Order: sequence, then structure tokens, then C-alpha cells
Amino acid sequence: MGSEHSPYLGMEIGDLGVKVLRGIKEALDPCGIMNPGKLIPTTAP
Repeated sequence: MGSEHSPYLGMEIGDLGVKVLRGIKEALDPCGIMNPGKLIPTTAP
């Protein structure tokens, strides 16, 4: 997992899945200090 898996995340779970993961990440890490940009893209798909 992590930066090697990131390019394939959208293909595996789709845009909606990425949005859900991004929402969870933002709820748990509002300051974005825990591994920013490693798995979940920081920009919208």
C-alpha cells in the first residue's frame, strides 16, 4: 500500500470510492499531517 498503490486506486475502487476515502481521511486528519498524498490523492478525481 501507499505511494506504489496510489496510481491504481481509482481504477480499483472508482471515483466514488476515492471520494469516500478522502472524506474519511479528512474527518480523521483535518490538518492533513498523517502521510499526506501517500495513498489517497490530494486532488479530486
